[in-house]
Amino acid sequence: MNVDFELLIPELVILLVAFAVLVLDFLISEERKKLLWWLTLCGTGLAVILTIRAWPTSATTLSGAFVLDPFVSAIKLVFLLAAFLVTLTTLDSRLLTRLNLGEYYSLLLLATFGFMVLTSAGDLIMIFIGLEMASIPCYVLAGYAYEDLKSNEAGIKYFLLGAFSSAILLYGMSFLYGLCGSTFLGEIGLAIGQSSQKFLVMGAFGVFLAGLAFKMTVVPFHMWVPDTYEGSPTPVAAFFSVVSKTAGLVVLIRVLAYFKQGFVALDIDWTLVLSVLSVLTMLVGTIVGVVQTNVKRLLAYSSIAHVGYLLIGICAGTRVGIESIVIYLFVYLFMSIGAFSVVTAVSRATGGEELKHFRGLNRKSPVLAAAMAIFLISLTGIPPLAGFIGKFFIFAVAIEEQLYTLAVVGVLTSVVSLFYYCKILKAMYFTDVEESELGPVSTSPGMRVGLVTMTFFTLALGLYPVPLVEIARNSVTLWLGN
Repeated sequence: MNVDFELLIPELVILLVAFAVLVLDFLISEERKKLLWWLTLCGTGLAVILTIRAWPTSATTLSGAFVLDPFVSAIKLVFLLAAFLVTLTTLDSRLLTRLNLGEYYSLLLLATFGFMVLTSAGDLIMIFIGLEMASIPCYVLAGYAYEDLKSNEAGIKYFLLGAFSSAILLYGMSFLYGLCGSTFLGEIGLAIGQSSQKFLVMGAFGVFLAGLAFKMTVVPFHMWVPDTYEGSPTPVAAFFSVVSKTAGLVVLIRVLAYFKQGFVALDIDWTLVLSVLSVLTMLVGTIVGVVQTNVKRLLAYSSIAHVGYLLIGICAGTRVGIESIVIYLFVYLFMSIGAFSVVTAVSRATGGEELKHFRGLNRKSPVLAAAMAIFLISLTGIPPLAGFIGKFFIFAVAIEEQLYTLAVVGVLTSVVSLFYYCKILKAMYFTDVEESELGPVSTSPGMRVGLVTMTFFTLALGLYPVPLVEIARNSVTLWLGN
């Protein structure tokens, strides 16, 4: 088996930096530990540059198990940028700064490596390997603040439910292999089209989809999300809010692309099932989010609702639908991590993440309050911010494909979500506080750089989305063309 290591360079960089951080953590003194932060940033930054350079490439290695194409490269950028931005804000975390961060940076990089491998998976075995390489570091990250009981609870819950979902996913994979005699997605797609076992194929893929839905935080497989996000260190919750749904969606998109012709031959249509899941996810994420008083739990339910919006693009089943998902993922990256980053800063200054801890933030730190307002308004989907662009393309493709119910539910839940975002805005701008409560909210240089970057892209992509739209269109077109 020939291995083209040139296709693996971004992954190898992340892996080498992860091990370098782990080794240096034992070798350097406590006063020089910030070098690990710089090394993590430089490593992810280098991987971003290498991934951008590899964007036009379409090739396979490891006998077709590892795939590289423009669509894959675009999604890898989401993972790498998420790791980069989260690293920038880590030094402001109330829970993490009390701990040794060497292992934390290494785990973050190893999780990113796993997600990158998962994105390039061309067969079922590589999907499972990539998923577990990403999931195991994530379990540890969720419970990394071992001195905090909520973090311990988050790690245990995530591990137990994650292991259960992995077993379900593997069970579905074994069924598909037994029916089709191959683990390669392309060969499975051909075998499905020639199969006479329609209901067995439906059952096998249904089990596979159930396991994948957990990773995507789709209702009713979402129960781990609120507790895990609330208990995890806030930068970790920010990372989860982007990468978990992105990984699951990419696997589902790639699998459906390979299996589509086979499903058509057997007259199997998953649109109704995915549409029901989309509606449930939008409704539950929005309605339950309304009653939350903890801002991290509120953002967790908001994250669930956004998965419902992304599923609309998959329900469309077209090239434009996939393009809208890519656009939405890049937009969501900046506004979600941005909102969690403000929570990180507020939590460090006030000692908590409840709504009451945001009271008077406009007077304590007008810049932080303004940034949070921009991120929340963007998450709602109000122009001229980036969130509007993401939802515009998603709802437009729903209308184009006559998925009117999904479009209506999406618009209505977006309107309702404004209510719980406004609770945070009210606390920041319109709640009276005592002078004694107006302590300063200080931030590190890394946090300031991160917030400026995320605020800039949230504004810029809303005002001028053309470059992002072109990247998404070319990535998907070149992938499907090959």
